[in-house]
Amino acid sequence: MTGETTGTRTAGPTLIVEDNAFLSTELFEALQEAGLNPLPPVSHYTAALSSLSQDTPRLCVLDLDLGRQMSSNVVIGEEGRRLLAILHARGCRTAVYSAYVSNPLGLRDTAPDVEVLSKSQPVEELVRVLRNLSGLEPAPA
Repeated sequence: MTGETTGTRTAGPTLIVEDNAFLSTELFEALQEAGLNPLPPVSHYTAALSSLSQDTPRLCVLDLDLGRQMSSNVVIGEEGRRLLAILHARGCRTAVYSAYVSNPLGLRDTAPDVEVLSKSQPVEELVRVLRNLSGLEPAPA
């Protein structure tokens, strides 16, 4: 796991797992501007596993519904939940940013320290949460 650069006040790296290309680009730009050192976004379960096989990021933005790339029989959000368990086991601080967050307690059974945000919340709120998770000062409101 790579660490934080204290002199320039950046943190990361930050993995983005999001299947919506427009949103993943917006997230990448916002995280880059906030000093959270985003990795190139990945859009599905197997790409996320491939990225994790190379290194464990310090932070992750995780969408739960990744379009069910594994199988059409997979329940909505199952791939994201599996990734959350892997990320948690590796010590990666994760913010779930998803339309499917009606039961955040279920996610906290998998990863007690997960932050859960609905996609109805602005990207700026996600950035604030990630800066807190990273140990950087919160972004100005």
